Amino acid sequence: MHHMAYLEHTIGLKKVPLSEEAMEMLQTYRWPGNVRQLNNLIERLMIEAGEHNRDLIDVAHLPGE
Repeated sequence: MHHMAYLEHTIGLKKVPLSEEAMEMLQTYRWPGNVRQLNNLIERLMIEAGEHNRDLIDVAHLPGE
C-alpha cells in the first residue's frame, strides 16, 4: 500500500502487512471522508501495530464502523 510505504520512509513507522480479509474490507468500504480518511486510518493502524508488536493487521484491528 502506497501510504504505508510513504509513512515508513518519511516518519519511520514500521510497515505492517494487512491480512487479505482486512484489505478486502478496506477496499469495499465507501470512504465518506475520501482518501484522507483512509490515510488517517492506515497511519493509526501502523502506530497501533508498532505499539503492540503486531506482525499483521487483521480485521479485528479495524474500527467497528
